Amino acid sequence: MTDPTVAPLLSVRDLHVHFKVRGQGMWAEKRSLKAVNGVSFDLYPGETLGIVGESGCGKSTLARSILNLIPATSGKVVWLGRDMSGATPADWQQVRRNVQMVFQDPLASLNPRMNIAQIVGEPLRTHRPDLSASEVLARVKAMLLKVGMSEAHLYRYPHEFSGGQCQRIGIARALVLEPKLIVCDEPVSALDVSIQAQIINLLKDLQKEMQLALVFIAHDLAVVKHVSQRILVMYLGRTMELADKRELYADPKHPYTRALLSAVPLADPVRERGKVIQMLAGMRLGSKSNSMMERAVTAGPNNPRVWVMRGIGALNTPSTFGGGLDKAEAHLKHAIELFATDKPEAPLPAWGLADAHVWLGQVYARQKKRDAARAEFEAARDLQPRNAWITLTLLPSLDKLP
Repeated sequence: MTDPTVAPLLSVRDLHVHFKVRGQGMWAEKRSLKAVNGVSFDLYPGETLGIVGESGCGKSTLARSILNLIPATSGKVVWLGRDMSGATPADWQQVRRNVQMVFQDPLASLNPRMNIAQIVGEPLRTHRPDLSASEVLARVKAMLLKVGMSEAHLYRYPHEFSGGQCQRIGIARALVLEPKLIVCDEPVSALDVSIQAQIINLLKDLQKEMQLALVFIAHDLAVVKHVSQRILVMYLGRTMELADKRELYADPKHPYTRALLSAVPLADPVRERGKVIQMLAGMRLGSKSNSMMERAVTAGPNNPRVWVMRGIGALNTPSTFGGGLDKAEAHLKHAIELFATDKPEAPLPAWGLADAHVWLGQVYARQKKRDAARAEFEAARDLQPRNAWITLTLLPSLDKLP
């Protein structure tokens, strides 16, 4: 666990990164794509923070915005107590001596027109102009040896190396300045499994030797568990869960985290074939229920859409959300109560409340409570009078109940 008496090396507070994207239609106004939407965390000396999430959730954008490679729309990045908001390029130049990055594609991150001595020595020439050429070369040789390369590789070019060797060179380039923090943006995703293990073990050994802090981004939850002390789960640019790795893997609190963990492959082929991947309830691509699910996942605990989703989950996928008919009924009733409050957190349009009534009606129908189910369906119909599904399917279905 993190020592609360130690000051954080890096603090990120309510970080937002938005991009303007073209709207639908020729004359449509540009829309705002919220790639990172209010992420906050602290990173302490010598700690590894793992960041996981599906493709497109904002992991790499978050990493680049921490280093100001992509400017943040709002929020704070505080380095050793210094707020970098509005910092000049010269200010960031000083910080980058202590913060370096390892990129996802090892070959694409290396300049093909430079040899390895030039590539690894470039940060020293940029940030340590006081060093002589012989001193730079000596440090490059020493760092290459640390990452498992040899002096014979000094004057070769990137295309002459394998993917794993190129990533070792990228790590050497990041470490040659002896920084305090390394941001690893999926450093092993482009490598095969055996090489992945070598690179991960190398990073752990170097972290212990040099007292590094790491931000480790990956898709593979097993890799993140092996490397990290704490794990941050992202979805749609937001933080879903941030916890110690043992707590997160033993008792994940958020449904999205549970769904991610259920998708991790198992080494036992028999168990793997029998495994059920837990899907979030309401997920139907391009549908209104999918849109609701996405907003529910990113909402706060007092938002009615959270409780509608929990109710649907307890009804349809109790193994993921826990519960059954009784818990689904309780969740959906609570959602309707929240909708009725004067100022619910981020209120939904009318169909959100109608959705809660529809699902509560289905709970009552399964409990054989015909009158209660009819009352809920009629409440939903009053909110959505043009919804033929309620009028032509749900209400007539109650006549078939015993």
